[in-house]
Amino acid sequence: CGHDLPFIKVQKVKLTEERATLTKCPKCENVSPMGILRRFFVGQEAVTSVVGTSLFESLPSYTLERIETAKTDDDGFDDDGFDDETQFVAKDVGAKQFIAFSDSRQAAAFYSSYLDQTYTNIVYKRLVAETLEHREYAAEGKPLTDFVEDLIAEFERYGMDTGKSVRREAWKAALHEIEDNNGITSMYKLGMISFDYVANYKGNSKFKLSQDEMHEICALFADWMLSEGAIEYPEVISKDERSFFKPNGVEYAYTLSNADPKKHTLSFMPSKQGFSNKRIAYLTKVLKKKSVDADLESIEKLVKAIWDRFFIDKTAMMSVRDGEYRIMAENVIVRKPSKLFICRKCHRITPHNVENVCASYKCDGTLEPLIPDEYFKDNHYYKLYHNLDIRPLRVVEHTAQLDRDTAYKYQNEFKLKQIDILSCSTTFEMGVDVGSLETVFMRNVPPSPANYAQR
Repeated sequence: CGHDLPFIKVQKVKLTEERATLTKCPKCENVSPMGILRRFFVGQEAVTSVVGTSLFESLPSYTLERIETAKTDDDGFDDDGFDDETQFVAKDVGAKQFIAFSDSRQAAAFYSSYLDQTYTNIVYKRLVAETLEHREYAAEGKPLTDFVEDLIAEFERYGMDTGKSVRREAWKAALHEIEDNNGITSMYKLGMISFDYVANYKGNSKFKLSQDEMHEICALFADWMLSEGAIEYPEVISKDERSFFKPNGVEYAYTLSNADPKKHTLSFMPSKQGFSNKRIAYLTKVLKKKSVDADLESIEKLVKAIWDRFFIDKTAMMSVRDGEYRIMAENVIVRKPSKLFICRKCHRITPHNVENVCASYKCDGTLEPLIPDEYFKDNHYYKLYHNLDIRPLRVVEHTAQLDRDTAYKYQNEFKLKQIDILSCSTTFEMGVDVGSLETVFMRNVPPSPANYAQR
């Protein structure tokens, strides 16, 4: 076409006749039995939520007002006006505003709540990032309980504490980063936060593991347990509220080897003899790299010793309730990672490194140092978590299913800049006064040119 733009490389994968679904990514090697390919459907809430968030962030939060002041001579007489002084004063517009159109009232209603939830999630991560800028977190870090107190101060500083329990919201924000540390958009996976744990670490001469290496191994295992929600914290949070940071609000606990999915209990060691799990698999790779000859039985004994000595001993990091163990919040240290590593093969990012062995299950890749600012310089979420303008988002639906008084109330609040986003259906196209507005977001191609013109 003549445009000087870079080409995007597209990879075509040929499947064998026996396999009808692509279940493994050829780049990152992630596996999904249901298939790794999805349609890019622009009406999908997740996609348009990303676009809506980017649009809201790109809108100006202030206007420049031009003010001209006439100069006067020394004798007090006004000048002739040719040398008037011009100043530009920034004024807060009070709201970043746009209307989001959907083709049905159901889609508009759902998008309103979905965008509110996803934006709140991003703002909370932004507040966590602000808290981590305190100098203590670049060094030794602080216990999770103290971190939440600092996070509460950030909530209050930015006025994000209105209408809700600020302490509970701060705990939800912190627990989201802790329990979602395996999510691809988590701050942990983006190298912005890491966790350490209070325990009396010691080396193991039999398996040639130093004290520092045992520390790294235990911290890695603890991260995995936190990703399952195995943490004891002081704040009372309902199951519905826990769904903000954990699917279905379900948090697990651990035992040594007696897993029970119905009770939401997992096991540190395999429940059946002779089987493996990711802890045993990881230690097997580490010991092989160290040229330590160890069979499955001896590695199982090592895993049990780690559990007994560092996790459930009287001076260890976990508490017990009804025979189930959870890591105590006061034993979780929050800090910014001093070093980060990435696997050359599966691209897993981690602050933990023993013999450059990747901790991903069944991955034989090796770790190498990572500089996050360079690696994530074009990452959408990395930039949002560092630069998003911290302010509440006020989004409501405006559809035919609202009663007349509520619809009028929302219209009036939008005109008064008390609402940022109206999520509307086609009924909003016809002659509704919303005051001055410069931005409209169409979540999909309108059904007809007439709809497009009206919007």
